[in-house]
Amino acid sequence: MKDIAGTALEKYLDETLSDYPPDYREWAKGLVLTVCNVIRDETVCKMCGACCCQEELTLTDNDVERITEHLNLKKSELVKRYLKRKGGYWIMRESKPCSFYDRETKKCRIYDVRPEMCNLFPVYSPAIISSIVPLFEAYRMKGSVIRKKNEEDNTCFPEIYDKLYKIIEYLTKRDTM
Repeated sequence: MKDIAGTALEKYLDETLSDYPPDYREWAKGLVLTVCNVIRDETVCKMCGACCCQEELTLTDNDVERITEHLNLKKSELVKRYLKRKGGYWIMRESKPCSFYDRETKKCRIYDVRPEMCNLFPVYSPAIISSIVPLFEAYRMKGSVIRKKNEEDNTCFPEIYDKLYKIIEYLTKRDTM
């Protein structure tokens, strides 16, 4: 699988971490990208639809262009039906689930041209991204973190969080050696 550096995720991290001092920002960005690459490489799709139900499904201008062409729509029509603008991104009007998610087949109707955020799932998930640095800091300070499990969650998230905890635990031990 390709490295996720240089993707919309990296741009998102630059924007999210922009208020932090440069050294910390680069460290946090490197940590997040490292963890995300490992999680992405080790995660197999369960067809659970979790990726299609993110809080804000964001699209880049390139995503909009590809989808417009794929659906044979004018950009204005795609925007009117499915999108709204937020900052420098487009976001889906409906995101729980996404308008392109087919509940019956549990598949994306535009899979071949899906947005970069979807292609990078599970790592381009605000829930995952926002957990990485605080977890690392908590492990570094305490040596361990209590984690709760939801036994009723059939999505890919429990598995992803298990991997996240293991990676963070490994990285903190490595950094303290």
